[in-house]
Amino acid sequence: MGATVSSVTTSEALRLPARRYGPLGSFAIRVGIAVACLVATALLVYHERDGYKDGKGTAISLLDALYYATVTLSTTGYGDIVPVTDTARLMNVLIITPLRFVFLITLVGTTVEVLTQRSRDEFRAKRWRKTVQDHTVVVGFGVKERSAVRALIDQGTRPEAIVVVSSSTVEVDEAAAMGTIGVVGDATREDVLREAAVPVAARIVVVRPAPVS
Repeated sequence: MGATVSSVTTSEALRLPARRYGPLGSFAIRVGIAVACLVATALLVYHERDGYKDGKGTAISLLDALYYATVTLSTTGYGDIVPVTDTARLMNVLIITPLRFVFLITLVGTTVEVLTQRSRDEFRAKRWRKTVQDHTVVVGFGVKERSAVRALIDQGTRPEAIVVVSSSTVEVDEAAAMGTIGVVGDATREDVLREAAVPVAARIVVVRPAPVS
């Protein structure tokens, strides 16, 4: 068949299974990371409390350490509690500052995720193309094709070893939600078949349409 030029770019055509935790799950993970950073910083400061100076001249308590961790990681930095010894200052440079970065990145995780999503998807796509072989290509994702994919999975085929090709982005997204690889495009086009790695596939499943009476 003659090669044709697709209107869909490679990165947009290939859909890998999404790794999603859901809104509440993602929120809980970010809150957990932020709290972990706060607790770790507070414990470090409390452990080295003799190396810190309180503006009031009193000893550093666990509450003071938690307060210092909060204003430091949030970059508020009131300056009423400061590291005064070399050890405490070195700990700030090597440990607390990286924790501050993690804390801030966690707070703006949504923005960072959007910025890095495309690069992450392209990396996963390149890695998949290098390793894919002996997989199953399913053309279309209608009722019969969906049943065929479920049957393959029930028989022990790994979902990531199944590639669904469809011109419908909705169908491809549905297939990816089942854990399979999706390719958006017309299966009669050579470039789309190459995107689905047909040359190294073990089998291709094409469901014949029911005859018209």
